[in-house]
Amino acid sequence: MRKIVLLLGMLSFFLEAGNLVIGSGSTKGVYYPTAVGICGILNQNSHKCVAKSTSGSIYNILHTVRTKKLTLAIAQSDSVYFAYHNKKKAKHYKKLRTIMSIYPELLTLIVTKKSKLGKLADVLNENVKISTGKIGSGTKSSVELLAKEVLGIKNGRIPTGLSVAIKDVRLYLESKIDGFFYFTGHPNKNIAKICAGSKAKFINLNSKKIGKMVKKYPYYTFGKITKGTYKCLKRDIFSYGVKANLIVNADMSEYLVKKITKALLDNFEELKKSHPALKYITKESLTEGLGAPMHKGAIAVFEENGLL
Repeated sequence: MRKIVLLLGMLSFFLEAGNLVIGSGSTKGVYYPTAVGICGILNQNSHKCVAKSTSGSIYNILHTVRTKKLTLAIAQSDSVYFAYHNKKKAKHYKKLRTIMSIYPELLTLIVTKKSKLGKLADVLNENVKISTGKIGSGTKSSVELLAKEVLGIKNGRIPTGLSVAIKDVRLYLESKIDGFFYFTGHPNKNIAKICAGSKAKFINLNSKKIGKMVKKYPYYTFGKITKGTYKCLKRDIFSYGVKANLIVNADMSEYLVKKITKALLDNFEELKKSHPALKYITKESLTEGLGAPMHKGAIAVFEENGLL
């Protein structure tokens, strides 16, 4: 209890002192080390910054825009999009702004090498068992949208789909399923385990129909899993997904947002070292897949650098 009180006191001190508090996610995920990396850069550039572990995107959006307990935060672009565009809650989130996109979380389709699956449409084969993600997960909802928009399945349910969490890689390793969909940043420990212990192959998700879907939903963007990311990945794989957005309240001064944005662009190579998931991002990709309008301070810096 004393530790909790002390931590809350420290957080209050940072906020009262006008310092930057970045909301992230679990310490075991990608958001937290990314926030730590951002703070490292800002601390070197005359800002006092602390990364705060949180429950994730929804919490971060709420406490950046409404309660202002956070001065900055990282959130998934689809969550940002739905918060900003939700008509019922528009008055609560109209001040939600983005500074940049950071790294992609891609929908990934991995199948056993012995399976005859070579393209997305093959998952409709009645003899195939595919994990479409745990009920209530981001993977599950994304696969259902993919099934509706690209495969033409009205209810979004792939007939051969199984609602299991691929965190339990045992199913795959024991050959009880032929493959799985997984929405994640790369590299991912579960996929690395599968690649190390079995012969797997990745399926590209970048057809023309998928391109139309990505264009239709602005929170989506294309991305690439570069060969060598995993032991079993011998070629680049192209897919789509959401982006981790760096968000802020519109009330933050243009001057401060400019300084933050400039510091991150000037130290871009350092930012990429925050986590392996950032290894292949580019300065150009920082403006793609934003779920809400960009803060005017960030716009100014990106325009000055010829990136907008």
